[in-house]
Amino acid sequence: MDIKSLDYKYSKPYRYPVRLSFEDDKLVIYVFAKFAKSLLKPYKALKDGIKDHSLQCKNDLFTYADAICEGIVRNWNGSYNLPDGQNVKLDVRIIRYNGVKTKQRYLKFNHEVLNKYSFVRSPFYRCIWGIFRNNGQFESFGLNWTPRHPGSVYLRKTNYLKTYEQTAAHEFGHVLGLGDAYGAYYRGYYEAPGTGHYMMNANTRVQPEEVAMMLKAQSVGKMQYFPRVISFENFTKRFQQVKARKLADKNRKQNEKKNAQKKGALTKR
Repeated sequence: MDIKSLDYKYSKPYRYPVRLSFEDDKLVIYVFAKFAKSLLKPYKALKDGIKDHSLQCKNDLFTYADAICEGIVRNWNGSYNLPDGQNVKLDVRIIRYNGVKTKQRYLKFNHEVLNKYSFVRSPFYRCIWGIFRNNGQFESFGLNWTPRHPGSVYLRKTNYLKTYEQTAAHEFGHVLGLGDAYGAYYRGYYEAPGTGHYMMNANTRVQPEEVAMMLKAQSVGKMQYFPRVISFENFTKRFQQVKARKLADKNRKQNEKKNAQKKGALTKR
């Protein structure tokens, strides 16, 4: 696939919250973003007493929306040598909703408070048939992705600003049409081989393979997924990991309780 031959033309552009366009020597990704009111407030550390050096470099007017934009642009902008030898330069440009009524459809960013994780989700009416449209991919049950309907982003607060920004960049990968690579339950707890340093696995850095998958998703109109294997062994390993984690948490709490009791006894003396 010659990326230069890809012609991203939209009959009704305003219906697409994310649009791609080749301009000069770059592939520009226009993102029309609308942020929930809670994301327009000044960014604050999740817990008191946490020393976040990244946050200390920001002024008091730096918002959650600013952090989201910063994370997406910093991680996705750049030059990538694709697996097939071609080179592509990505330039993400985020256009924020300014309150003026328009036909333009916007990508919605929300603050998530109910779940312990961040995610991108389609409206309920699209979720129902997503799994059938995507050849039984369980991941598509919650996100029935197309370029015209990339879903809405829900982000949890994190302890550190960089973690929040990297999470935003990961979720933006879903908006572009990429599935997860880590061992999630909907992947049968199977981690795609060789993806430990990928954005769609560990929120680390966007890789050329991910860019190539994104280009294909945008071209064919279907989300691209990493290899998945469902096996009894994967579930057994996951069960053992959860069991070990619970035991470690139990021992930690017991040790904390014992230390507190010792300190109390010494104080009484």
